Amino acid sequence: MRGGDWQKAGVNEEPPAKRLRLGKLWWWLLAIFLGACGWQMWSIHKYNAAVREAEEAGFAWECTDTISLIRQDWRNALKKETWCKHTRMLVTEDIPDLGRYREMLHQLRPTALIAWRCKDKNVDALKGLTALQSLNL
Repeated sequence: MRGGDWQKAGVNEEPPAKRLRLGKLWWWLLAIFLGACGWQMWSIHKYNAAVREAEEAGFAWECTDTISLIRQDWRNALKKETWCKHTRMLVTEDIPDLGRYREMLHQLRPTALIAWRCKDKNVDALKGLTALQSLNL
């Protein structure tokens, strides 16, 4: 049957070309979804690795977590501060070189950095930390 002949004949099936397009669309949507899930899992893995690296290097990491705030009281999910204002503080003593920890600093994105007795005169590792609001060296 050609063109619209299949509709005239009372056939309830979709034409094969349309089914093929829908099939391809579902495969693309599935691939995009799986890619997004993989990217999210990789981001979580990198964050956890940065937290471990900070703890091993002697940094103290304090972070208010959105999920833990919501678990404390479900009404926190409705508050703007829960989603926007996060305190992420990184504290250390006697750090010889900030440059060694550049990638970790950028992964954690601290809002406050306190490095007591920092011996490093070069603070280029802090370039690009747009969330940093308080710095104490």
